[in-house]
Amino acid sequence: MGVLADGINLPLVIAWGLAVFVPLTLLVVSIECLVLRWWFSVPFRKSFGIVLLANVLSTVAGWIVYGTQGAILAALGIRRMHDFAKYYLWAALVLIALYYLKSVAVEGLVIARRRVAEPLGLTRGRLWGGVFAANAASYLFVGPLFYFATQQCNLFSVIVLRLDHANIA
Repeated sequence: MGVLADGINLPLVIAWGLAVFVPLTLLVVSIECLVLRWWFSVPFRKSFGIVLLANVLSTVAGWIVYGTQGAILAALGIRRMHDFAKYYLWAALVLIALYYLKSVAVEGLVIARRRVAEPLGLTRGRLWGGVFAANAASYLFVGPLFYFATQQCNLFSVIVLRLDHANIA
């Protein structure tokens, strides 16, 4: 029985992953489409497909950042769990900024490659400005969500505080 405790239920992991990924992606795409509608005067429906494709490809590219996350944290001097708990806010801010820049780069390239700018008479600067603004709007939602969803349990802090209090008394 102990061997099964460490097993991974792959269908359950996939189901929960899709249950989170699909609504979250649709919400992010909707936020970005609303910003682009305002920024470029493009109808929501017209931008939805390209923005959805750009976000899916951005998510795939996010695995590269995720794969280097350990090295990034080590470069910040975070090598132990205690350091991670102590400097989590700063580590999260750096990672959120990197994910944001990755999103802007990937989504901007996808949108530029799909030749969205020419039919609308947009300059490259205006196109990239819209991508920056759309991602900034979506990251105002996703950034705090990332922070709170990945924040370590405060149990560690409670134990440390109790031990410190016991040493003082």
